[in-house]
Amino acid sequence: MKVDMTSSRRSLVVLMALAVLRRCYCAPAAAAQPTRNQTRPSPGLFVFGDSIVDSGNNNGISTLVRCNFPPYGQDFPGHNATGRFSNGKVPGDILATQMGIKQYVPAYLGAELSDFDLLTGVSFASGGCGFDPLTAELVSVLTMDNQLDLFKEYKEKLRRIAGARRAAEIVSESLYMVVTGTDDLANTYFTTPFRRDYDLDSYIDFVVQCASDFIQVIHRPKQHTHPDRRSHHIHDPSLTIIIIILAGGRFWHAGRNCTAWARGG
Repeated sequence: MKVDMTSSRRSLVVLMALAVLRRCYCAPAAAAQPTRNQTRPSPGLFVFGDSIVDSGNNNGISTLVRCNFPPYGQDFPGHNATGRFSNGKVPGDILATQMGIKQYVPAYLGAELSDFDLLTGVSFASGGCGFDPLTAELVSVLTMDNQLDLFKEYKEKLRRIAGARRAAEIVSESLYMVVTGTDDLANTYFTTPFRRDYDLDSYIDFVVQCASDFIQVIHRPKQHTHPDRRSHHIHDPSLTIIIIILAGGRFWHAGRNCTAWARGG
């Protein structure tokens, strides 16, 4: 699914990540003061991105980009191929475990989800996608906008089981993990002719803008309507933590040397 990138191309990906972070968080505003909520463990983890963090969403859509067959999952409980592009856990699972949230982050489109699954976060990631919507469309997987649509649907379900106030707290205080970007360069730009109207620098600028737009949607401040019917944006003091990782190539848990088939997308 993924072609190897040279070290110089990987450097471009790192620069893209830094550019997105700078756009989103280096605005000339006073730094927010720490709040009590920021010292508490996150109630949940929401994951967006590509195969590095897809925990099985591609099983639920019509695409050839799947890994629900051996030897994937050989070190997962029950030795089951769950749709994770790994022999065991993927980074979202590892982060959720380290944060004390839960052992595994289930796919939103996976098996039937319990109330606990919904209350503590799910993965919307889809192997083969990128910030460039064309990257996902070329292999019939979920675009980042599709993932945001699923997140909107998820929030409606969360409100039904937790109530509006608790649901808002979970969405506001949880950790967000976004892992994607290399398929845009490795597959769409360098492998297909469809973005050749861009030179490399302008394509990177385009992908960075797509990434910035995506993060702005997640981090959009709450909108409150006052009695005068004018809408005002008010930032929630319990700031959402967002991790942006444009990384790729492959993920292989527990050190097994099987990179020939443990490739990300």
